[in-house]
Amino acid sequence: MKPMKITQQIMRNFCDIALEGLDASNDNILIPIVVIDNNYYGIEWVLIVTIMNDYMVSDVGVSFRYDINTNTFIGTGIYLDKSEIESKHRLVGLKVDYCKHLRPFSMSKLKFCSEDEIYGKHNNNDLRHEIADLRRQYNGWIVTNMVSEQLMEFENKRFIEERKKLKDEQHRLQNKLLESITNFMYPKNGGFKY
Repeated sequence: MKPMKITQQIMRNFCDIALEGLDASNDNILIPIVVIDNNYYGIEWVLIVTIMNDYMVSDVGVSFRYDINTNTFIGTGIYLDKSEIESKHRLVGLKVDYCKHLRPFSMSKLKFCSEDEIYGKHNNNDLRHEIADLRRQYNGWIVTNMVSEQLMEFENKRFIEERKKLKDEQHRLQNKLLESITNFMYPKNGGFKY
């Protein structure tokens, strides 16, 4: 299996998406784990992040340690295997299994590269042109959509005016019919007609 290559910026974007998912649902939660490393041991928190490139989609765990001095979380590592997170989570000793919702994942290697390393310089320029074309298409779609919305709004106003005219005409005809029935039943010369 070839290693997944990804840029640091793209990884940051995937982490942002995963962090937004923490607020949106209970599907993505921070997982507490025990970390023992030389002179350090403590509880860290793992955020599950779905990453992808041209040929692969996988989850990884990004671990964070709380720094009481700066009141911030500091990234400490990336876990490429679900089983490693599960075993370190069991060491916490909680009754609740925070890992039960995890999909299986295992990756041999994750490599951070520049865009040129991933796509090649020539390909990178092609991608920029493709992105520029897609932006132009998107902007054209936005303009077309705005014009369509304006036309629909105009047609809607016209329909409402036409409907009001028809209701007024219907009301006028109903009044005229009522007047005709009244005149038939109660003629002005006083008698009742059959």
